[in-house]
Amino acid sequence: MEAGRQRVLIFGTGNVAEKIIGQVAEKYQIVGFLDNAAEKQHQYWKSGGWKIYAPSEHCSLQFDKVVLASTNYAAQMYTQLLGLGIKEHNIIVDFVCRRARVYIYDFLHMQVDFYGDFNRVDIAVKYFAIESYMAGTDEGIILYKKMQQERLKLTAQQASEEWDKFQKLIEAIRQNGYEEDSCIVCDEKMRIMDGAHRVAICLYFHIMLLPVKITPQEYSCDYRTEWFWNHRFSVGEIKAIEHKKQKIMKLAQKEFAAFIWSPAIKFSEEIKAEISEFAHIKKTETKHLEEGKLPEFIRAVYSVDDIESWKVEKKIEHMRGFGDMVEVMFLSIDNPRYRLKASTSLPISIKVEEIKKIIRSRFKDRVDDYFYDNILHIADNCYQSRLMDKILKLPLDISECFEQIKDLKYALCKLEVPYMVNDFPKSFPIHKDADMLCKKEDYRELSERIKGYAYTYASNNDLAVRTLGENDRTKIRIEYMGFLIYQFDISYSIENMGEGFVNNAIDRRKLRNGIYELSEPDEIEIRKNECLLYPNKEHHKKYLLERGIMIDSKE
Repeated sequence: MEAGRQRVLIFGTGNVAEKIIGQVAEKYQIVGFLDNAAEKQHQYWKSGGWKIYAPSEHCSLQFDKVVLASTNYAAQMYTQLLGLGIKEHNIIVDFVCRRARVYIYDFLHMQVDFYGDFNRVDIAVKYFAIESYMAGTDEGIILYKKMQQERLKLTAQQASEEWDKFQKLIEAIRQNGYEEDSCIVCDEKMRIMDGAHRVAICLYFHIMLLPVKITPQEYSCDYRTEWFWNHRFSVGEIKAIEHKKQKIMKLAQKEFAAFIWSPAIKFSEEIKAEISEFAHIKKTETKHLEEGKLPEFIRAVYSVDDIESWKVEKKIEHMRGFGDMVEVMFLSIDNPRYRLKASTSLPISIKVEEIKKIIRSRFKDRVDDYFYDNILHIADNCYQSRLMDKILKLPLDISECFEQIKDLKYALCKLEVPYMVNDFPKSFPIHKDADMLCKKEDYRELSERIKGYAYTYASNNDLAVRTLGENDRTKIRIEYMGFLIYQFDISYSIENMGEGFVNNAIDRRKLRNGIYELSEPDEIEIRKNECLLYPNKEHHKKYLLERGIMIDSKE
């Protein structure tokens, strides 16, 4: 055994194993692999010379821990190892944990069981303790200490020491903000394993996005109200705790944004009546969009989703010719029940999925030219709903930005793309960017003016600005709760083409709709370069093909 290094078996021999092998080898001494595939067993893995064994053969091997090397089957592998007698603390899951940033109110819903019971009432007690501490009172702190004594089997002195540690954590986050690398650790269903104190602090200080680490294991923790009845809490204490629980769950009871699309608008009253059987319709509005604005509206709504862009374009194609009316609703759903969406590792309401499925199945035969989801859309979770609500209220006119830089030597490129709006910059495409080229001498001034405009726009609309800089490139991002609203991507050089090309192209620029853009010959050269750099971006090939220029994808 190499001095100071633990011996490990790696469970899994696929792509994940290949990806993490270097990191594992740096930290541990690898003694072999495990795999359930009989055809791989007793073979050797790649070029490392490590033998592959059946998991049941672990008893004959000298090792300290097992490293999981699969993301799709990690939970099953974890359970299998436990069944083989390997202890929980000897299974290393760090290399296959998924990470996400989760809206705190969606996260709270993940702590609610199938029957609607909040499983982490300890968070309510911790929240109560923070309230008491900030107000200079004792009631919540006394309950917190009592809870910790019962939970952890502590003495009164040890419980006071626990409170002192919590108090220091409260002050650290209050003064310095939340550290993004301090993840809340959860199991495969996003139930809290470690970090409930930090969740309570984030709730109190309105820190809306939580960094979470999702581990491939199942964790059981029952801190429902019944736990407090069973651990010597008085009726008065439980009533106080229950009051705080109701307070934070009321905060988490957010509305879901929903849309009846134009092909089904003639059935909107029937659809709303049926939705009312499953949810409370809190607000509803029939939007009469300007002519030709429906595609922009649809793209904006789906920008907060993980849906592939080609599917959005298909929806738009099937909605053309049905008019520009959309019914916008906000739904309150009792016990929305959540699960993790595999593609994003983010919460999705099971009740929302059920409502959409029911409405679509009942109306799809009545809608002309039906295409999946051109009847009803509902946001997956509270976070998406909040983003949609914000997007729908935003003024999308950024023409003033270009008025402020009209004396500088710049030009926009790649304007002709599938998602671009027709009247840019009177409106802009949500979650996209403006690719801007400039001469080097104007680079700093252009960046500063656009940054100034972005801060003004953000301030007026409760948004945030984040700047990412490189030597020859600056990205100025306007964001809302971590979501990109729009980005200005400014550069004075292009990979493979250089600074000289940019200078000459800007000398040949043209003015249209109040903005400077590249001439078509220069745009063509940039698109050719983009095809070489990013061969999977088909819209660049399409742009060239429409102008009679073929690009060999093998070039």
